[in-house]
Amino acid sequence: MEPLGSVTIHLQFVDEETRERALVLMDQSHSYGDFVRRICWKVLEEDAGLMLVFLAHRYAFDAIERDLLRRISQKYGERHPLIPRWDADESNEPFDMANYVQEALSIDPDPWIQYYLYGHLADRARTDSIGSALEESSLEKMQQLLDMHPELACYEPQLLLKRSEVIRIDGHLEEALAMVDKAMALAIRHDDLALLERLHVRIAYYVRSQDPQTALEHLDQSKRLRQRLGIIPVQDYSVLNIRGIVHNATGEYNAALACFLEAMNQTDVPGTNLGIRFLPANISSVYNRMGRHAEALEYARMAVELRLFITDAGVYKPYSHCHLAMALAGVGRIDEALEHLAVAQELSLKSGSDRMTALCLITSGFIEEAEGDLISAKKSFEDALAIGIPQDQIRTLVDLTRIELGLFTPTEDNCADETSGPWMRRLDKEVATGERPGFIGLSLLLKAELRRKQGRHEEEDELLREVKEIAENPNVHFLQDLLLQLLRVSQNG
Repeated sequence: MEPLGSVTIHLQFVDEETRERALVLMDQSHSYGDFVRRICWKVLEEDAGLMLVFLAHRYAFDAIERDLLRRISQKYGERHPLIPRWDADESNEPFDMANYVQEALSIDPDPWIQYYLYGHLADRARTDSIGSALEESSLEKMQQLLDMHPELACYEPQLLLKRSEVIRIDGHLEEALAMVDKAMALAIRHDDLALLERLHVRIAYYVRSQDPQTALEHLDQSKRLRQRLGIIPVQDYSVLNIRGIVHNATGEYNAALACFLEAMNQTDVPGTNLGIRFLPANISSVYNRMGRHAEALEYARMAVELRLFITDAGVYKPYSHCHLAMALAGVGRIDEALEHLAVAQELSLKSGSDRMTALCLITSGFIEEAEGDLISAKKSFEDALAIGIPQDQIRTLVDLTRIELGLFTPTEDNCADETSGPWMRRLDKEVATGERPGFIGLSLLLKAELRRKQGRHEEEDELLREVKEIAENPNVHFLQDLLLQLLRVSQNG
């Protein structure tokens, strides 16, 4: 393979023998991914020196080769002062990262290794407690090392990436994106394409709901870079999960479901060790939106039974209980749905999350609609919309328009109206901006139902033909089922 910054960036800091051994392996490799696997197997098959082992572990970490990380940790973790032992620990007990880093720092490693260790500590502090003093002090140590050692400038993008997440969580999205843009420019300057790939994924994650098209562009860039670098799989768990969220934001529910299910399958890949986290609840959410509540119920039950993971402890449980409640309401089990909604509401208050508050209101609306109480459902959906959660806005507009249409009674005065009321007008305006094929189809279906109520059947037929054309896209195939349901209602009416 040709020299690549993602490989050579670390070699300036190691001894000559380690550097030469790494360069020989690079010459023998056909891609970056192949090189990472070669150097890791080298230290696994022989008793290698301290620096080569650390270097192999570093490459495996950068390439997110979890199985190789685990194997290296199992072989060297008990006798190598710089190899993290948590990779080999398959127990559920929390790893004492602060103590590990202090032990590793006690041997006074080189500045580039200190920088790496503090980065690990910052990540673990974020996992254990978002916004903790330990996280901030670790980031400050990284900045101090950059300031004191100009030769570490090639590692600045890593600190920018971590800082961007802190300020994004604090609500400063534009500043966070600017920080990642700067990191990308520096990664390109240093030819660190492996890091550049992760930066594309991070931007996609940041804008996944607000700007789905931009998110998809960055995910596609990530995919191309992984192909070029020989990283396997071409789309990993994280990328698939983000891609599913992006398709969900455009109403492409079939595409979202395919991504989430593929990501679920990847959790069985040796070395992934991520757990399935939000995936079952996300799958349940999509099935509920498609009207397939029995399938939603299966995944929602799986979601509420999963063990908590610390970073999402505040919102994961109410999120899961809400989707379980919606699924139960969809299959007519109202009493059980109300029980799970009550659990979600209590957990939501503890979380302090506006999004969970809005989701509880949306769930209330679903249950009230299932009970036939459209007036109460309308109020619940309106209250949810008023909270102003961007990723829920267009879906809630669909809910409100459906309720508005259910309350619509045709009269001589409104038989020529173009919309059923303010919510359909607002939905029309919303779907006119951006590429949102699923929501465009849903909007047209609702308008077709209005035309049926108004007795304007030629216009109804034309709208249904438009939906049929949109539904030919496999990403929004669910529209065909909804179209058939509406046709059956029309025929019976």
